[in-house]
Amino acid sequence: TELWPNMLHQVRAAGCEVLLANARLSERSARGYARVAALTRQMLGEITTLACQSEADSKRFLALGAAPSALQVTGNTKFDLVLDDSLRTGAAQLRQSFSAGGRPVLVAASTHPGEELLILAAYRGIRSALGDCLLVLVPRHPERFAEVLELCREQGWRVSRRSAGGTPAPADDILLVDTMGELLLLLGTATVAVFGGSLLGHGGHNVLEAAAWGVPAVTGPHMENFAGVTELLSAGGALVQLDSVAGLDSCLLELLGDPARRERMGAAGMRAVAENRGASGRLLALVAPLLASGD
Repeated sequence: TELWPNMLHQVRAAGCEVLLANARLSERSARGYARVAALTRQMLGEITTLACQSEADSKRFLALGAAPSALQVTGNTKFDLVLDDSLRTGAAQLRQSFSAGGRPVLVAASTHPGEELLILAAYRGIRSALGDCLLVLVPRHPERFAEVLELCREQGWRVSRRSAGGTPAPADDILLVDTMGELLLLLGTATVAVFGGSLLGHGGHNVLEAAAWGVPAVTGPHMENFAGVTELLSAGGALVQLDSVAGLDSCLLELLGDPARRERMGAAGMRAVAENRGASGRLLALVAPLLASGD
């Protein structure tokens, strides 16, 4: 929702049509735009079509002054992700190597400062109760890789780095993912996934990649940027959203120890993704006449 008034004005002045694709607007962002109501209304008027993820997003744009004729609800294109054969094969091979001796794999995805401490504390409790478990830790920002590596080692964990190649040894506690572009692949190795950005107030991250793999997802209370997806997956039984991070260790431990529940959650996640596909096609149907109008 980073909308730039000058850019939109100049684009329209040049005779171009503007479509805002996969548009979402959180309550928090809507309040921010409402503080500059006149500018926001003028800016939204420069957009030909607002292709919103949900009715709730559409209503927020409407309340800020978007023209009703510009609003369309097309759904969320993130449901249209494809797990191709090469990705599935790669994930299966990694899963086999990660799960040496049958140990579960906990993927902590897109973590932010302060969240690694919470996850490592929960992981210590998990290891105490279960014995063996591999933590695949994926910091959100590459400039923090060295910092997170040092934090893990300071706490006494044996850490391997994804950038070093190969796979973690059976004696390794943590695989630190200090590479880019591999999160979707690595989520395919998970027994359970916990999502960063949600434990502290960062608004959360996309949980649909876990759902597509059939991996149970756990988030903290802060999922404002993905409220619709979180509500959908929670209602369907594919995701656990914690009211407080204080319950993180007990929740993860319960899921790791309950294969039947994990299977139910995984099936619910895959079903939710399958039932909500199609946003990309609906977007293309909106783009086609805009392109034709410029002929």
